[in-house]
Amino acid sequence: MNKYLIIIVILFFMFFSETTETMKAKTYLNTNFKDVKEDINKFLNDVENVTNENLKDKPKKLKKEASDEEDSDEEDNLVLNKKIEKKLNLGPDMLWEMKLAKTKDVIKMIKMVLNDANFNQDIIDQANYIVKFINSREDLIKFLPQVNDSEKISYGNIKKLVSKIEPTNFINISKTNKKLPVYIRPYNIMIVNNILYQYSPYGVIKYQYRKKTKQDNNMINAVLEATNLNKINKYNSIEAPIFNFRGMLLQNVQNEIFNLETNKKYNLVKELEKANYWERKKQIDTNKIIETFSETKKINLKNLIYILNKGPESYLVYPNKVIKEDEFSSKINNVIRENNLTIIGVISRYSFNKNLKYSTLFLCNDNLYFSVTKNFVSKVKDFKKIFGFSISKKVPNYLSCQDQKIIFNQMIKENVLNKSTSDKMLKKLKCKI
Repeated sequence: MNKYLIIIVILFFMFFSETTETMKAKTYLNTNFKDVKEDINKFLNDVENVTNENLKDKPKKLKKEASDEEDSDEEDNLVLNKKIEKKLNLGPDMLWEMKLAKTKDVIKMIKMVLNDANFNQDIIDQANYIVKFINSREDLIKFLPQVNDSEKISYGNIKKLVSKIEPTNFINISKTNKKLPVYIRPYNIMIVNNILYQYSPYGVIKYQYRKKTKQDNNMINAVLEATNLNKINKYNSIEAPIFNFRGMLLQNVQNEIFNLETNKKYNLVKELEKANYWERKKQIDTNKIIETFSETKKINLKNLIYILNKGPESYLVYPNKVIKEDEFSSKINNVIRENNLTIIGVISRYSFNKNLKYSTLFLCNDNLYFSVTKNFVSKVKDFKKIFGFSISKKVPNYLSCQDQKIIFNQMIKENVLNKSTSDKMLKKLKCKI
């Protein structure tokens, strides 16, 4: 059912009922510019949630039919390599927004939209290089952190760029709440610089959990708000964990996995058994059979908390263990075992100054946590002491009046509610207008 239809129905019943109960609602960011310029393969390998679709257009029918499944994988892999090479050496035509376009026209368009959004000239001058890695305006936004001198890009630049493409995008309708809740659930949150995002069924709520510092470049906030957070704000309509897997947003709904955007069931076990691009490339390079995920029989969706993506590798996070078993997961499991921890949630944390920093926070019992950055696993720390609020699985299904106002205001900007209905609902919820 459409998210906004659900919202309107719930609001209708809330307004006409006697109850006063409150409402219940890769990217390509992990490689710096020099690495991209020196080695496209290394760039793509370092991208979180990398998928075959991120690397290529769907190949046309192969000239030669493979005799068996193994030969088919090998031939397809060679096609992928050719697609990458071809992408880096653009001809006069290219695929743009799912249509064939003249490369020079796309470059001209990129320069125009960046100029209209008041981007620094040093960024605009890189259009000829940027076009080699993108096929859409959304790709352009995602790629901006990778360009040289990306620290010269501001939050306002990207907001202005997106406003002309999609006026109701989350970046254009969001408002920051400076009143942080005392407790927050251990899932469906993301921390970016000084901002915390919470995914409620009625929309994403944006909190400032600390004051902004000179080291906080909120350009990365703008990129995420305009892409992944916009999709979550648009498609999420229930209280259930959301996570990334190979470039897709998935949701664990009562022990079943769904694609958040399509609302269709997703066979996670089957997909884990498939080799992604980099596993297949390694198989070709080494002439060895690469085992993709040997522990699929151990997958129990009932207890699955999160999927941790580390380049081409995917790890399944459970309350007391992380699998697939290798040297990386053993570091995490040692911390869990030695400190007698229980994982209750996993969240992503981004920061950006001149370079992007990304880490994964493992939230544990007793308000403890530890972080994972690349191959480094930190010591166990006190979450409240570091972030100023607590994590709990037993948080009541409650939004403050300030949260309600922000959600309603975002819905008004999305043309889901009008001001009159919003005011009536706030009055019903005993919130000051």
